[in-house]
Amino acid sequence: MNAAGYNVTRSGNDFEFFTAFGAAYAVSFVPAGEYLNNNHPLKDFIFRIDIEQNDPGPYNYQDFRIGITVAEIVYYFFEIDNRNVIFYICDPRDGRMKVGLEI
Repeated sequence: MNAAGYNVTRSGNDFEFFTAFGAAYAVSFVPAGEYLNNNHPLKDFIFRIDIEQNDPGPYNYQDFRIGITVAEIVYYFFEIDNRNVIFYICDPRDGRMKVGLEI
């Protein structure tokens, strides 16, 4: 992956990285075939993307490299198989959209 983001480890469709501020993030591509009938030709190529902060680390700073790293992971996922399709749903009820935005 590009050197602009953080180093990433991969296990199947799960990716993990740690920021310079000690935070840990996981990016997972979860099969989403259950949203289609079993005969649909795309069912094996549709994934839900989950982005989760597993550990906030000892510091709480804005970090633009997190977004760059997630973008690199998504780009890499499409490079693996360009038939892949992903979707993301942001549910604001859990408040997680504010992670990393507070200074």
